[in-house]
Formats: sequence, structure tokens, C-alpha cells
Amino acid sequence: MKWFLHKDYLEELQGDLEEVFLDDLALYSIKKAKLLYLVGTLKLLRPSLLRKQFQTQKINQLAMLQHYIFISLRGFKRHKTSFLINLIGLSTGMAASLLILLWVNDERSVDTFHENDEQLYWAMTHFQLMDTQVTWEYTSGRLGKALKEAFPEVEEAVWIGDKYFRANGVLTVDEANYEVNGIFASPNFFLSTQL
Repeated sequence: MKWFLHKDYLEELQGDLEEVFLDDLALYSIKKAKLLYLVGTLKLLRPSLLRKQFQTQKINQLAMLQHYIFISLRGFKRHKTSFLINLIGLSTGMAASLLILLWVNDERSVDTFHENDEQLYWAMTHFQLMDTQVTWEYTSGRLGKALKEAFPEVEEAVWIGDKYFRANGVLTVDEANYEVNGIFASPNFFLSTQL
């Protein structure tokens, strides 16, 4: 009882238990009186009477981390094959999730410069070359004009050069030279951003 009970209650509770023990000793055998004393002691071990150090303890996070690392290393030493399989599976899953997140983020950022970006569409060329299906990111320069004439839903068509044919050179403005790297586009490129 000295180890568990709060010191403010200990003396009074011990005195009460001893009085009850002496009364039980007068009525019962010594074995039964000791058993009743033990039961009475166990009944007193309730949270409201225990010392504070047993009620709440601060969690030592560094010690917990060290413990988890220790347990992981011990598990690795005992079960090397299954540990490596789990580690490879976890690493592969996390890498795949990260790549999917990066890809989706990149796809969502395409053509967001336009205030009506939900009305923008990108035409690509899809055809079969020998035994394989091929998709190019670019089309013929005349496709935009043909789509605009054939479909009244098409409000504007803009031609943009592909990534293989870029304009590289020096641009001079007020006697200042700038090295530029750009893409060719049709003259209505900037007008189409105001639709």
C-alpha cells in the first residue's frame, strides 16, 4: 500500500484496515482474517486514491521514437525477408503515389493562364504507324482554320508551333539586347485570351 496509495490517505486507511482486521480476527480464523484484509486492501486501489505518478505521466517522444526504432531493428534481424518485402512494398507505394500526385498537379496546371480555361481544347494527331498507335502533340497548321469553318461551336482557333521548332535569337529594344527562346504562334494568340 505504501507504494501505490497517496501519502495523505495512507495512515488513515491503514488504521481502518487494521481495526477491521482485528474485528475479523475475533470472528474468524487467522487465514480468513488475512484473506479479508487482502481483499480490503485491493478494494482501496482505485484511481482516486493512487499517487499522481500512476495517474498521468508525460509522454517522452524521443524515448518512444528510440523504442520504435529498436523494435524495428529487432524485427529486421529476426525476419529479414519479410521485413525487406514490406519495406520495398511501402517504398514503391509511396513513390507511385508521389509520382501520380506530381502528374495530376502538372495536368491541372496546363493552360490556366486563360480566364476561360475550361473552354480551351488541345487538338493532337493520333494515327497508326505500321503496327503501333502513335499520338503527336501537334497537328497540321491548317486544322484550326478547318475546325473553325466546320464547327460553329469553335469560337477561335490558335496555331502554336511545336517544341521542335523554336525561335532562338537576340531581341533588341532601345539599344538593349535580350537573348530570347520562344515559340511561334498565330497572330490571334493574344486576342484569344480575351474571349
